[in-house]
Amino acid sequence: RLFLVFCILDAGASDIITVLDTDGSVLGSYSGVSAGTPSHTSTGSTLQIRFQSDNTDSFLGFNLTHQTG
Repeated sequence: RLFLVFCILDAGASDIITVLDTDGSVLGSYSGVSAGTPSHTSTGSTLQIRFQSDNTDSFLGFNLTHQTG
Protein backbone atom coordinates (compact mmCIF):
# COMPACT_ATOMS: atom_id res chain seq x y z
CA ARG A 1 0.00 0.00 0.00
CA LEU A 2 0.96 3.61 -0.60
CA PHE A 3 -0.02 6.57 1.54
CA LEU A 4 -0.07 9.92 -0.27
CA VAL A 5 -0.40 13.40 1.28
CA PHE A 6 -0.58 16.67 -0.62
CA CYS A 7 1.56 19.28 1.16
CA ILE A 8 0.63 22.03 -1.30
CA LEU A 9 -2.33 22.05 -3.66
CA ASP A 10 -2.65 25.34 -5.55
CA ALA A 11 -3.83 25.01 -9.14
CA GLY A 12 -6.04 27.03 -11.44
CA ALA A 13 -9.80 26.65 -11.24
CA SER A 14 -9.75 24.87 -14.62
CA ASP A 15 -6.67 22.75 -13.84
CA ILE A 16 -7.41 19.24 -12.61
CA ILE A 17 -5.28 16.95 -10.43
CA THR A 18 -6.68 13.41 -10.23
CA VAL A 19 -5.45 10.59 -7.97
CA LEU A 20 -6.10 7.07 -9.26
CA ASP A 21 -5.89 3.85 -7.26
CA THR A 22 -4.15 0.63 -8.35
CA ASP A 23 -7.29 -0.55 -10.18
CA GLY A 24 -7.79 2.81 -11.93
CA SER A 25 -10.64 4.01 -9.73
CA VAL A 26 -10.61 7.69 -8.82
CA LEU A 27 -9.61 8.36 -5.21
CA GLY A 28 -9.85 12.13 -5.53
CA SER A 29 -10.01 14.96 -8.02
CA TYR A 30 -8.96 18.53 -7.21
CA SER A 31 -8.87 21.95 -8.81
CA GLY A 32 -8.22 25.42 -7.47
CA VAL A 33 -6.75 25.84 -3.99
CA SER A 34 -7.25 23.19 -1.32
CA ALA A 35 -8.21 24.37 2.16
CA GLY A 36 -6.74 21.25 3.74
CA THR A 37 -4.15 18.62 2.96
CA PRO A 38 -5.88 15.79 1.08
CA SER A 39 -4.51 12.28 1.67
CA HIS A 40 -5.14 8.89 0.07
CA THR A 41 -4.18 5.27 0.68
CA SER A 42 -3.97 2.85 -2.23
CA THR A 43 -5.49 -0.62 -2.17
CA GLY A 44 -2.45 -2.04 -3.98
CA SER A 45 1.14 -1.18 -4.79
CA THR A 46 0.59 1.75 -7.15
CA LEU A 47 -1.06 5.17 -7.33
CA GLN A 48 -1.28 7.41 -10.39
CA ILE A 49 -1.40 11.20 -10.34
CA ARG A 50 -2.75 12.95 -13.45
CA PHE A 51 -2.40 16.68 -13.97
CA GLN A 52 -4.37 18.47 -16.67
CA SER A 53 -3.79 22.19 -17.23
CA ASP A 54 -5.69 24.67 -19.34
CA ASN A 55 -2.43 26.66 -19.86
CA THR A 56 -4.03 30.03 -19.08
CA ASP A 57 -2.47 31.07 -15.73
CA SER A 58 0.46 30.15 -13.49
CA PHE A 59 -0.06 28.86 -9.96
CA LEU A 60 2.14 27.30 -7.30
CA GLY A 61 1.10 23.80 -8.35
CA PHE A 62 1.28 20.81 -6.05
CA ASN A 63 3.76 19.08 -3.79
CA LEU A 64 3.18 15.70 -2.21
CA THR A 65 4.87 13.11 -0.05
CA HIS A 66 4.34 9.37 0.09
CA GLN A 67 5.06 6.41 2.34
CA THR A 68 4.86 2.69 1.75
CA GLY A 69 3.59 0.11 4.14
